[in-house]
Amino acid sequence: MWSRVLFYLLGGTLRVLAGEEIHVINTGDFLLIPPNMTHAWAAPATASADVLVIFTPGIERFDYFRLGERIRKGEASPLEILDTQERFDNHFVDSPIWRQAQQGDVRGLLDQDGHRTEFLASDALQIQPTTSES
Repeated sequence: MWSRVLFYLLGGTLRVLAGEEIHVINTGDFLLIPPNMTHAWAAPATASADVLVIFTPGIERFDYFRLGERIRKGEASPLEILDTQERFDNHFVDSPIWRQAQQGDVRGLLDQDGHRTEFLASDALQIQPTTSES
């Protein structure tokens, strides 16, 4: 099973590797990655990104994200994610083009307690109040 991935950028900037090309998408842009195409994504060091990612065909990936969280907490080895490649249709490969594009990014890794605390305290996880029109 090979998925298609659609990125729709709700806000900010996103750098995406699609095959052998780096694309930079901005608010309102979308990018479709066809099956079997190597891809990666990250916000540039100087920007943030709110992105909707759609996978088709849809498969249940909640355990994949739970494993990522366990790895960030130090409760699981990063090597465990390699065992999930077939199950979640995420196949990890090296990309010199992506490494080059990320080379100027000097941000620290997100597995540090400070980043986690900052993220959990941010508005990203807060339910936003709705307003009703009278």
